[in-house]
Amino acid sequence: MQADTPMSTARPLVNGPPQSRSAAAATLLTQALSAGGEITLQLSGLSMEPAIRNSDSIVVHGVAPGRVRVGDVVLFRAGSDLVAHRVIRRRTTHGRLAFQTKGDMRLLPDAPESAAGDLLGRVTAVRKDGQEVSLTGPAARAAGRAAALYGRASAAAWCALCRVVPRLANPDPAAGARHRTRRLFAIPLAPLAWVLFRSSRRESKKRKSARSSAR
Repeated sequence: MQADTPMSTARPLVNGPPQSRSAAAATLLTQALSAGGEITLQLSGLSMEPAIRNSDSIVVHGVAPGRVRVGDVVLFRAGSDLVAHRVIRRRTTHGRLAFQTKGDMRLLPDAPESAAGDLLGRVTAVRKDGQEVSLTGPAARAAGRAAALYGRASAAAWCALCRVVPRLANPDPAAGARHRTRRLFAIPLAPLAWVLFRSSRRESKKRKSARSSAR
């Protein structure tokens, strides 16, 4: 996967055709992590910046699905890819646990939700610039939960904006008072979505500028 692809995807670990290679890599990872092992992977993509940058390495440990919490960064199967994204919501439907995940830099959550069986492990550390940054300490856990809540709020605002704008551009003259009232209450969400989006972009630029100055 190219470096500018908006998804943090683990590079294959074995040779062969792409689909069989990814399947074999997932099988090897599952076996290693289920045995209590530790896996280090190098990622490509921009979707988890600034927490995980393009070409950073992650340390993954096996974890029972029931122990995964909102804010954790997990490695999971998404079709033929291996993806590392943050958990922003846990759902239990008819006794089946599923996770809603999202890249910190993406506008919308991943679709569909990840089933517990697709989970490979939890990211416990990130290795960047020769240093290892733990994601399991109290401060890191708190930052992860804050990022997850922000991700849920920004995604909800963006979805609301996408629903409102077409209606405002093409109002239905036959719409009743109930529908007009809904539109009026939804209008304030448009600037909120824009503010959240611009704030996310500015914060990312500030962190990149800070890293460049430190060098």
